[in-house]
Amino acid sequence: MNRTRRLCLTLGFLYSLFLILQRVAPVWLGEFHWTLAAATYLPPFVFWFPPIALGIFGIAKRDKSVRLLAVAVLSLVVVSPFGVDFHQAAERDGTEIKVLVWNIKHGFGGAAELATFVKDQDLDLALFQELQEPLTLRALMEALPGHYVVRNDGQQDLAIFSRYPLKKVEGKANFSGFFLQAEVALENTTLVVMNIHADKAATSFMPVRSIDETVAMHRDARQALVARIERTQGPLILGGDFNVPAAAPLVQGLPLGNAPTTTGFGFGLTFPDVFPLWKLDHLFLSDEVNWVSLEVPDIHLSDHRPIVAELTIRTTKDGHKAGQVRPAVSPEAELHPVGLVD
Repeated sequence: MNRTRRLCLTLGFLYSLFLILQRVAPVWLGEFHWTLAAATYLPPFVFWFPPIALGIFGIAKRDKSVRLLAVAVLSLVVVSPFGVDFHQAAERDGTEIKVLVWNIKHGFGGAAELATFVKDQDLDLALFQELQEPLTLRALMEALPGHYVVRNDGQQDLAIFSRYPLKKVEGKANFSGFFLQAEVALENTTLVVMNIHADKAATSFMPVRSIDETVAMHRDARQALVARIERTQGPLILGGDFNVPAAAPLVQGLPLGNAPTTTGFGFGLTFPDVFPLWKLDHLFLSDEVNWVSLEVPDIHLSDHRPIVAELTIRTTKDGHKAGQVRPAVSPEAELHPVGLVD
């Protein structure tokens, strides 16, 4: 009995130390050795099991010390990168837009069904990943009439649909995945939108690369993204399929706020669609952008669930008129392809 109690207390303290380290130094830990980053790929609710088991043991053995430790560990889990989001929604005090972020998996759920869902959302901005099929693209364009459309020509096609004119569009393929950026000319300001589809460590059937290689690849991707974000002035949103959970170094190291993806609280899990285990899709906001509501609808038209967010954007003093911009993409244009930029 004493040996079991000592073991539980020791494991509880060690687990607490792990959670604290993940909170205070996630990026450093993830890059120190791949085994520390590997833990972040576990489904977030797995990290709730140890304190629950510890609490059950303390109750069963009527051990007050073990019960108190279980409560302390559970509290650390709640506020850790593996916990739930408790956020206060912003007031509607700026330009309001409704945004969709969704990996549609080449439209395997059916182009018509996808288009119907998208049309019903009454969107101002949509960031799609894996939009390859011409039929799906056509259906989405019909569902969002008058929207400006840009996409890249990569193997994993990205697309940005916008109710507002799009300017200064560019795409890159050196972010350990695919990347598309555009400036959205809102009524009172310009919003920079970044759409990303990051590479992953494995397919459904076999590994693509080792975890060590994936961690190094994501480190380079994060550094490139951070450099690009720091060069950007004014309101900015970054969304897409990052192929890593919320606690991973690629996500934790970005100088933007990660939107909670659920109004109130919750895990905001997006993958797989039937019984989601991970939050692989993220929406990041700069300080000028706040969220009013966010949700992850329970729909099964892709292997990912979408993120649907209502945001408010505060107008900057200069309207974010930084630098020269290209002419807006015409809404009458059937498609505006953006080649990959070196």
